[in-house]
Amino acid sequence: MSAGTFYITATIADLHYQVYDSCPVRVRGIPCRRKLPTNLTCDSCGQTVEKPVKNIYLKVVLQDRDDSTCTQRATIFSAVAEAFLGLKAIEVHEMDEQKLYGHFEAKLGKTVNAKMTIKEDNQNFSGLDWVVTRIYKSSEKKVDDAEKKGGDQEGTSSKFARLD
Repeated sequence: MSAGTFYITATIADLHYQVYDSCPVRVRGIPCRRKLPTNLTCDSCGQTVEKPVKNIYLKVVLQDRDDSTCTQRATIFSAVAEAFLGLKAIEVHEMDEQKLYGHFEAKLGKTVNAKMTIKEDNQNFSGLDWVVTRIYKSSEKKVDDAEKKGGDQEGTSSKFARLD
């Protein structure tokens, strides 16, 4: 399967998270937000940071809406993860563990419409990375319409319609 962009409708079958210190330095107007090592010197932009910001990513298992045996692992980063959870990374970091567990438990079994980008993993050489780049409210995006546009293309199914 080649890299590309897909719209999917899937159910959240599993969810794990990590909150970490990230680089707040702006590079060309965009926050770096890379994970910082313990010495607080960013490996990406080279800056030493005095006050890191909290960032979050989620590892999710997405389950096909029609075939419960068909699953795909994906990652949801930063602002998309915060929007999906309805919580900022700092709130997740500071939240009581039992309350946080209940919040995450409520996300399991939810059906989502999402835009995903599939990229080749050049760091770990482990194949393809599935990254959720947007989660739509049901009123925002009709995945079925996107599937009709994309159709069944090589390397895709009707549930994972490639759009580029």
